[in-house]
Amino acid sequence: EMIYLESSGKIYVAHGGSLTYAADFSVIESTAIGSTGIEEIVVASNTSNGIIIPGTSFGGVTGGFGVRKLLYNTDQSRIFAVYDAFDFSSNIKEINITNATVDATPLLAENATAFGDSVMALDGYIYQINRSSENPSIDIYSPDTKSLIKSIATELPLQSITVVK
Repeated sequence: EMIYLESSGKIYVAHGGSLTYAADFSVIESTAIGSTGIEEIVVASNTSNGIIIPGTSFGGVTGGFGVRKLLYNTDQSRIFAVYDAFDFSSNIKEINITNATVDATPLLAENATAFGDSVMALDGYIYQINRSSENPSIDIYSPDTKSLIKSIATELPLQSITVVK
């Protein structure tokens, strides 16, 4: 996944990393150093500034957690990264591209293991698919309060989500 910030003329790419699995493939043991995080590309010069926010900024060992997706609000003033942990769980943290930092507090109280797709809608909320086989839902979070606003039950676990105006 990637986003283009018109104001800066740069593309930001989410990198999941090169993974090392346990012998039985039950868990990810590590990621290669320098292979996870968020890369910055300058469109005008067609050059990469490399990984400006490493996966270790999200936690984990070696190369850190893999960054799966970047979310942003309509005026691109707030950017969030969806990241994956070694136990196949996921969470979301706000990032600051300007000073290449990651908010210490994740959006979800704890990492979700039934984590599906996520999107930031025009209303400023983050819509996240909960792929639980027992209670599948679309969970709506406030990035301001880092709290669950509403959970909408679905019949079956969803795969992806798009919010249209």
